Formats: sequence, structure tokens, C-alpha cells
Amino acid sequence: MKALLGLVLVCGFFMTLGGGFAGEVLDRRITKFDRLVANAYGDGQFTGNILIAEKGKVLFAKGYGFANREHKVPLTVDTKFRIGSITKQFTATAIMLLQQEGLLSVKDGIRQYIPDYPPIGDKITIQHLLTHSSGIPNYTDRKDFDWTRKLTLEEIVHQIKSEALLFEPGTDWA
Repeated sequence: MKALLGLVLVCGFFMTLGGGFAGEVLDRRITKFDRLVANAYGDGQFTGNILIAEKGKVLFAKGYGFANREHKVPLTVDTKFRIGSITKQFTATAIMLLQQEGLLSVKDGIRQYIPDYPPIGDKITIQHLLTHSSGIPNYTDRKDFDWTRKLTLEEIVHQIKSEALLFEPGTDWA
């Protein structure tokens, strides 16, 4: 845990770097950072990718550990991650900021944004979507779902609007 805290602190330090540091000083700091992260990986406290950039210029990018431990496939800066639920807090924050700016309300029905959704969409609110209480089935739970095929947003919306709800919006959680 201490190594992870140290990693977070070092990341915070790099975020404060300005353009005034000489290249040699920056190179030494990045080398130290790389050693710190490598040690955290060696201690079993970190696996992942690190990217440090400033004003659109990549200063450091490296993967630590394995993308697949069983087959010993190393992580690289080009490794694709299935991020799944990791983005939920960012989506919720964005929704709340949009509500704060008066651009939407969590009480809005989804047909306001997907007009061709079946009429039940008037009862499904953004709040239901955020709290997993909409009743809309998870499209990845379908028996014919293919994890190797990338679906477009339009395909996903088409699938969910063609299926019956699991329960009345706001009455359960799934």
C-alpha cells in the first residue's frame, strides 16, 4: 500500500511539472519514476500502463506486467483494455455537471434523447440508468452476445429497445 501511495504522489508531482525544467533534469526524474513503478510492479502492487504527457507531447509511456498472466503476454503501450464499468463514475459526474448547467435533468425520460424508443421510455429516467433501476436488460447478458464483435452505439440501442424490460422502472435493481 505504501508503494501505491508513493506512486500516486509521484504521479501528482509529475502533473505539476512545468515547461521550465531542463531536459536532463526531466529525464532523471522520469528514470526515477520508472524505477519506482517497476519496484511497485515487482512487489505485486501495480500492473498497468503509465503515460506522462505535457501539452500534447508524450514524455513517458510504458507498460508494466502482463496483459494475460496465464500466457505471459506482456502489457505494452498499445495493449487494449476492456474498461467495462470503470467509466461509470465519469459518466455520472458528466451527467451531474450537465444537470447543474441546466442542459438536462436526471428526471428526464430517455425518449427525450432517443425519440424512437418504445413508449415505456417515457417512464425510464436518466436517474434510473445511473442507478441500474431502469429495467433495461444488460445487452452483454444476451445468449447470442459475441464478445469478439465490436457493436456500434446504434446497434446497442436497437438491441435494448427491442427487448422487454426485466421489471418496471424504479422498482428493482439489476
